[in-house]
Amino acid sequence: MHAGQTYVVRFDAKSTVARNMEVTIENAAYTRYLSEIVQVTPETKSYEFELTMGQTDMTAMKFLLGRTDGSPLGAHDVTIDNVSVTTK
Repeated sequence: MHAGQTYVVRFDAKSTVARNMEVTIENAAYTRYLSEIVQVTPETKSYEFELTMGQTDMTAMKFLLGRTDGSPLGAHDVTIDNVSVTTK
């Protein structure tokens, strides 16, 4: 990702059981350029976030689904679809 460039992060998500999920864009040293917690429910919802990079860096987008506040115990399915990161 390039310094000064604004990016739009989009995805759809749902879960068979309501839960929180964290979405990050970070580098290999775990420096986060985007960190958002979203509430995922059984109904598919579209999410969109913008970020403007302060520096040029190699990054990765991650969906963190481990045990967090608001996440349920027990088996459940999370569906993530239509993921994109585009320039604005």
